[in-house]
Amino acid sequence: MHGSLYDPTIVAQHTELYLLLCAHVQAVAQLRSFLQKYVEVLDPGTTIGLLAGYGRLDELMHYARCRGDWESLLEYLLQRQEVGG
Repeated sequence: MHGSLYDPTIVAQHTELYLLLCAHVQAVAQLRSFLQKYVEVLDPGTTIGLLAGYGRLDELMHYARCRGDWESLLEYLLQRQEVGG
């Protein structure tokens, strides 16, 4: 049954995709745990800049929540919007 879900090539592709997705989910969970654990010692400007620069908006919001500092996040995003137009 070439081209079906039982095709070894398709099964291998789906397995590889599943493994990549699992690795991504695990990496995001580790990043969030790191941000929460070290929130008091991470430099806010650097951390916000890195997370935003890599497009990690969900983790950026998580970091702001951990810090209890939505103002810095909003300020950064507004500045970025002004620069980006």
